[in-house]
Amino acid sequence: MLISLFTFLMTGIFFIVFAILFISKKIKMNSWYGIRTPITTLSEKIWYKVHSIMGRYLLCCGLLISSLSIYYYYDYTGDNFFRIYVLLFILIISSIFFIFLSKKVSYKIYKEYY
Repeated sequence: MLISLFTFLMTGIFFIVFAILFISKKIKMNSWYGIRTPITTLSEKIWYKVHSIMGRYLLCCGLLISSLSIYYYYDYTGDNFFRIYVLLFILIISSIFFIFLSKKVSYKIYKEYY
């Protein structure tokens, strides 16, 4: 149980670190990490704009996952497996939502610039 909560805590912190990098526009266009859709790789303006918008969403998800992990660590009531399932559900839903939202945001920004 402790390892699972620690894993979710580290995932939330990982999201927060990348969100800060996205918002501060420190990630340059590359082929390794970031939001790499065909639209975001067209220009640096679109790349940075999409990353700054999606970084805010990623920050909220990271804070939610980290805070729930810390809360569940100190809360001794309830089913342990239920806690893991809640965190896993939030992680999966937020990841799927992030994918669709990033495509929608990148297309909207593409329409603004072109």
